[in-house]
Parts: sequence; C-alpha cells; structure tokens
Amino acid sequence: MFVHADHSLDVALDQMGTAKLDVLPVVSRADIRKIVGVVTLPDVLKAYGVADRWEGRS
Repeated sequence: MFVHADHSLDVALDQMGTAKLDVLPVVSRADIRKIVGVVTLPDVLKAYGVADRWEGRS
C-alpha cells in the first residue's frame, strides 16, 4: 500500500483503513520505489480536525 503526493487525504485514509495501517509511504509517480514522504493517521486526523479525539483513545 502507498499513495502518491497528489492523492487526496480521503484516499490515504481509505487505504489505511483497508490495510489496518497507521502510516503509508508517499511515493513518486515516476518511480514507485522512490519514497518522497510518509503520511500518518494522526496527521490525516489532524487535517480533518479530529486528532484530539483519536489521541485520547486507549
């Protein structure tokens, strides 16, 4: 599982949920072996304004 930099956060969140992952690599479209970054579940939730509720879970 991975996402590209131009994918929406919805795509990243959907892939995280499907694969039960909290982090995904962001890869180059020209070379999927080249990692250009990572996206984490807390980052996505923060962007949606719900990070505080997620961080407080047990």
